[in-house]
Amino acid sequence: MPINRLYDTRKSRITELRPGQRITQIRSFVWLIVGIYLSRSVYLSRVAGKIPGEAQLTSATRRLSRLLDNPPSESESGMSRLPGSGCKRNFRPWARSV
Repeated sequence: MPINRLYDTRKSRITELRPGQRITQIRSFVWLIVGIYLSRSVYLSRVAGKIPGEAQLTSATRRLSRLLDNPPSESESGMSRLPGSGCKRNFRPWARSV
């Protein structure tokens, strides 16, 4: 599947699940997902290498790192309507787990 189609399908699904989330966070999160999928790696530098654009590799890596370092958003309460939400008490979609 081409990368732009993969991005578009993931972005529309995440937007449905998180309607109150800022679009910049959604875009970065979707690129993280697509990058992990295409690179078959969890190392940020490899993931960032799969993100198209004119940004340097270090810049894309820092952008993903900042996304993962963000504290959980206040709209996290919207997770309760997702399937299996009883297990999602400690799930923070925009930050590393503690």
